[in-house]
Amino acid sequence: MNNLKFLVIVTLFFTSCKKEQNNSPVAGQWEWFKATGGIGNIYQTPQNSGRSWQLTLNPDYTSSQTGDLMPGGAGTYTLTEDINPGWHKQLLNITSNGLVTTFSYSFISHDTLRLDHHIEVDGLSYFLVRK
Repeated sequence: MNNLKFLVIVTLFFTSCKKEQNNSPVAGQWEWFKATGGIGNIYQTPQNSGRSWQLTLNPDYTSSQTGDLMPGGAGTYTLTEDINPGWHKQLLNITSNGLVTTFSYSFISHDTLRLDHHIEVDGLSYFLVRK
């Protein structure tokens, strides 16, 4: 009987210990390396613009931004979907200093993130690499 109690207690202990999971596919530290698109087919990099943008998206959905390309500061982010006839977009909504910036996002590779302003016409595409 004591062996059975011990077995139940050990089983409950191990099944109740859960590792916190990160459900955010975009979590990580990101560094902007180019922007393309818009009117005039813009091609902008930190080297030719003198600008920078570092974006940190934490697993707990807090964020921070530094640099001068986008509004900086600490904040939060959410991931949503925009499903309409003809398209399905994954959206990244970053709230910082009372402003909400919405991007549609996709992965070029595991370590390269593409963010598009959620504008139908002439928006820029920003490319970031995981640090």
